[in-house]
Amino acid sequence: MILRLQSGKSSVEIDVIQFKRMAEQKQEYDQQVIESLQWIGMKHESKPNESTQTALHSPHSVPKPATSSLEKPARQPGTYVIQIPKDKI
Repeated sequence: MILRLQSGKSSVEIDVIQFKRMAEQKQEYDQQVIESLQWIGMKHESKPNESTQTALHSPHSVPKPATSSLEKPARQPGTYVIQIPKDKI
């Protein structure tokens, strides 16, 4: 009886540790997503409106659609993305 309870307790402790680790990894991933979105927002805000400039310089030409050359920021060494299935969250 005691051995069975100890085994059950060990199993629960392992599950808790695994869940904690998964939650920490999800927080790290969420922080990386937030930083990426902030970086994209800053790039978008600092980029001049190309269609306005084209229209100002050449009133008879049709402005070209703005093209986006946004690149994701390089990951820092030692960082990684972990994909966690939705059913595990």
